[in-house]
Amino acid sequence: MLVRGKEVMVVGPNTVVTVPPDRQGTTTILQRAGEIVFDVDKRNVKHFAVETPYLAALVKGTRFTVQIFSDGAVVSVDRGLVEVTGLVTGETVDIPRGQRATIRGPEAKLIISASGEHAKVRPGKPRAPVVVPLSPEEVLGFGVEIPDASGSNTTSSSSRNISRNLSSNAVLDTSTDTGTK
Repeated sequence: MLVRGKEVMVVGPNTVVTVPPDRQGTTTILQRAGEIVFDVDKRNVKHFAVETPYLAALVKGTRFTVQIFSDGAVVSVDRGLVEVTGLVTGETVDIPRGQRATIRGPEAKLIISASGEHAKVRPGKPRAPVVVPLSPEEVLGFGVEIPDASGSNTTSSSSRNISRNLSSNAVLDTSTDTGTK
């Protein structure tokens, strides 16, 4: 768990994340693998963003989860509103509490899941990701397992907790350490 003021980031097992310095009043989290639950302080301006290889999430204040798979990502919102942008298509949607936005497969279209009325997807401009997906070799180097669409792991190695420097960015790897409780 990482805490800054009222903001909390619960980093799940098998997660690779970079936390670069704030830029122009915006905290941007670069998530390359795994799952993170965010509880972000409410403000009147969008001040917190999560960038993955497949989607970007921009928030004012909310509680949400971002999970990355080998072929896509999911944003689930527990409280508030999260703007999700599919990077390949540029599609954008404001996901309210109780809904999820999923991007999967080669077409990388935004898919909204929820009971009741779904949030409306808007067209937008495609853009390149800020972070790239991890290759199987990189995943093995971190000791991280990335689930595929079926929920099974596509790669694995020994479980350990490490801190590394990759491309001059601090990286937090939270691989499960089975030797401790």
